[in-house]
Formats: sequence, structure tokens, C-alpha cells
Amino acid sequence: MLDKPLMPCVVYRPSPSKMNMFTTQQFLEDIEDYLAAIATDIITEDVCIVGDFNLYLDKSEHPNTAQFLGILSELELQQLVTQPTHKAGHILDFVITGAESNTLSSVHVQDVCLADHSLLQFNIKGRTPSQPKVLLSRRAFKNVDRATLGTDLGEFTECTYAAK
Repeated sequence: MLDKPLMPCVVYRPSPSKMNMFTTQQFLEDIEDYLAAIATDIITEDVCIVGDFNLYLDKSEHPNTAQFLGILSELELQQLVTQPTHKAGHILDFVITGAESNTLSSVHVQDVCLADHSLLQFNIKGRTPSQPKVLLSRRAFKNVDRATLGTDLGEFTECTYAAK
């Protein structure tokens, strides 16, 4: 069951190119700052970060991947995707949550043939918020004596309101 509110986050990182001038090192610095800020919220909220980071998580020997995994470990976050998410056979898409969280489960990777990335599906444990109780009071019109009601209504006098 979801004991704390869930804070969903979506991150997309375009692949670095000469045109966009993005660098992986800059991304790692930015994502570390972002994740550190979010990690402080884990005390009061469960966090679910999903997205396309364009890092090869399956290549743990790669320095950028090792640095990213170190950031997650340092911030007590866990990455739940274990199967390739890209048609080239790499894990580029992530589902990240707190290391102690049990809010997310059953992460599935499904190739739906719509793009070069697969669909990520997962379950979120939770409960439906309780609805406030409303007391409804009704008259049982089936039991109303119509003759008495007609007589009672006929006894009302016309009301007029004076305009102010």
C-alpha cells in the first residue's frame, strides 16, 4: 500500500550531438543535482523517476554508466529496469525510485513496434483515497398520503415579498 504521496517525475535526455552541444558529463552533473534535490523529498514522498536517459546502463564498465550508478547508490536510489529497452539491445530507459521503496513493482519491457524504444510498464501499489461520507436524508414518497398532502398544501397562503 502507498503510505506516502507519490511524486512522479519524467526525464528525457537527448543524445549528445554537435548540433545540440549537449555533453554527457554536463548531463551527469545536472542529473546529480536534480536527483539530490528529489532524494531529500523521499522522506515525505515516494519518488518515481521515469525517462530516456540515453546512457547504456547495461555497460556497467563504461565510465559514464559507472558514474551514474554511483550517483544512484550515493543518493539511495534504485533503477528497476533490467531488460534492454532499445532496439539496439541496450537499457536506455529507466524507472528509478528510493532504494527502500516498495511502491513500484513488476517492471515489464514490451516491444510494441512503434518506435526504437520499448514500452515500460509497472505497477504502483496504492489505495483508493477514501471518499468523505455524505448523509443523505430522503422522504419515502411511496408512504405519503396524497389526500393529506393536498390538504396541507392548500392551507398555505400566498406569500409576497416587498421589493427594497
